[in-house]
Amino acid sequence: MASQLNETLDALKKIKELLNDSSLQTSARDANERTNVLELSLEELRIIYARLDASMHTTRLRILTFLGAGLALLSYLYSGGDLFIPPERYGRVFYFLGLGLLTAGLCFLLQAIRPNQWSVPLEANLIKLNRLKTKLGFLEEVVEQYVESMVMNIGRYEKKCQLYSTGFSLLLSGAILLLVIKHIGG
Repeated sequence: MASQLNETLDALKKIKELLNDSSLQTSARDANERTNVLELSLEELRIIYARLDASMHTTRLRILTFLGAGLALLSYLYSGGDLFIPPERYGRVFYFLGLGLLTAGLCFLLQAIRPNQWSVPLEANLIKLNRLKTKLGFLEEVVEQYVESMVMNIGRYEKKCQLYSTGFSLLLSGAILLLVIKHIGG
């Protein structure tokens, strides 16, 4: 997934460079070709944006699922009121290591589920403002907004995925340690 995001970012940067290239704005024929290219770019950007938005939604649901699973595990482990701390020193070390890992995993997942400002390209505002009199100007502005918002959103998505994977690993490690101690060692 990270390689796809990097490829997408590179493509977005190339599109932005093409938009800022003033040598392409010479004749009416070139303007017509530029309009066609921008229309195709806009459709592709909308598809990529929809995929990114769906991926972000899926990641949020996974984070919420594992948060719920971690809390359910804690309620299962401590429902009887027994802390099941082993009497041996090495058992205590593993017990508190497992509890620390589980707690750290929950903290990472809580950090990952924290809301962040998702950038949305606003095409309707440009139409209402009517400041762009030409179709070419409108398309350039909309494509530029899509590129800017997707560059910001990809960074936010990558950070959320990193927190999610770290939190999941910690949660799983802590859960395994505590379950083994409760059912075998305690």
